[in-house]
Amino acid sequence: MAVNVNTVYQTVLAILNKEQRGYMTPNEFNRISAQVQLEIFESYFPDGDQANRKNQNNTQNDTAWFNAYENALTLVEPFIYRNAIWTGSNGSNQHVLSTTTRSDLNGREIKQVGNVSAIYNDQAPLFIGSSPSVPGVTKTSVCDKVSRKDYEKIIRSKLTAPTSNNPVYYIDNWNSSIPKINVFPTPALVGTKQNSVFSELIVQPLDPIWGYTIDQNVGAYLYDSLGSNNFELNPSEQNKLILKILFYAGVVISDPQIIQVASSELQQEEVNEKS
Repeated sequence: MAVNVNTVYQTVLAILNKEQRGYMTPNEFNRISAQVQLEIFESYFPDGDQANRKNQNNTQNDTAWFNAYENALTLVEPFIYRNAIWTGSNGSNQHVLSTTTRSDLNGREIKQVGNVSAIYNDQAPLFIGSSPSVPGVTKTSVCDKVSRKDYEKIIRSKLTAPTSNNPVYYIDNWNSSIPKINVFPTPALVGTKQNSVFSELIVQPLDPIWGYTIDQNVGAYLYDSLGSNNFELNPSEQNKLILKILFYAGVVISDPQIIQVASSELQQEEVNEKS
């Protein structure tokens, strides 16, 4: 599911040109659209947290179609990448996303890492010198997330030190394009490299692009679907996308009336969603 970028752009242009208020070029639209889509995407997380608190306190509707928390989760669902593979050098605790996973993400930046699991084999050693031994029975354990500071504390005691039954991981020097995680204890070795850490990821949407060619006769912009990217948000967000883009359009063309109308509509929509 997606929101058609051409539909949004043509709607914005129609509203702006209704009373000859101004014009938004494709480049302006693309820059503003990327910002608006990111704002809406980022709003899902505090909104979901707020809805979850109501859900836990039994203070919200809980029907098939009107559960605020389930609706918030539906909006985020397309951005959850499951079964991300992490790789690392032999004997290393540090893991990076595999080239296969990075290729699947197609340039999307990563917002969060969640539900990390690691494969362990308690029949040691898995490797004798440079030749792999026959592996024993493996098991998959879910890793608890800790901070680097907390990790330094828990390894000081045998009672709290991570084990293959209760492994941990921490993120150091976050990089949203190529993140790295440190998993303890070291997961099982598969082949000549570690390939035994998996996780879910929440990724950011790709920027929308209204692609175009130029009519050489009249100089008009012509929509090019092959050079375009649709909004990756749920179709239910189309109205909010248009209103937010109009709000920024009013800033670009210095029209306070557009800003006021769009802002008022957005506030009313926000009240309706959260009341």
